[in-house]
Amino acid sequence: MNRLQWAMALACAGYGAIATAAPGDLDLTFGGTGIAIADFGTAADRGQSLALSGTDVVIGGYTGYFTDADFVYQRLNDAGLPQLGFTHTFNGDPASGHTAEKVLVDGSGRIVLLGPVNGRYDNAEIGILRLLPDGITPDATFDGDGELVIDVGTDARAFDAVFDGSGNIVLAGTD
Repeated sequence: MNRLQWAMALACAGYGAIATAAPGDLDLTFGGTGIAIADFGTAADRGQSLALSGTDVVIGGYTGYFTDADFVYQRLNDAGLPQLGFTHTFNGDPASGHTAEKVLVDGSGRIVLLGPVNGRYDNAEIGILRLLPDGITPDATFDGDGELVIDVGTDARAFDAVFDGSGNIVLAGTD
């Protein structure tokens, strides 16, 4: 069955995905109600992007408030049940906001999260995190520790990305 699934930001603490079966109807096989919610604690959790990995839905976003946010992702199976979740603080400046705006899954099953790091409101840099297919281990073949910080201007931010035909990550954002 083909289903439309999308991420939504929820008020309070949590983010989730919704699946529809027929136009306008929730798919009740997804999360039991057509809605699946992931909660990473007492801070604000925001789902910003999603990608498909086989039949799983991978949601990327962040948990925390403004200057103390961290990258987060959640993998849900096709029934909307959480399979794996992960929170990551970038090495650069753990006290400055790190907000994953985009999640990608490459052809090898590696998860890529990207967005502004080391400065939630100003002086941000572009952060990219690549995890191995296990969804927990940073990929040491990617810049030595699985994370790359790119400083291209006074307030650099990446908001979208794709893989090109060679598997390279192509970013769109501001500086």
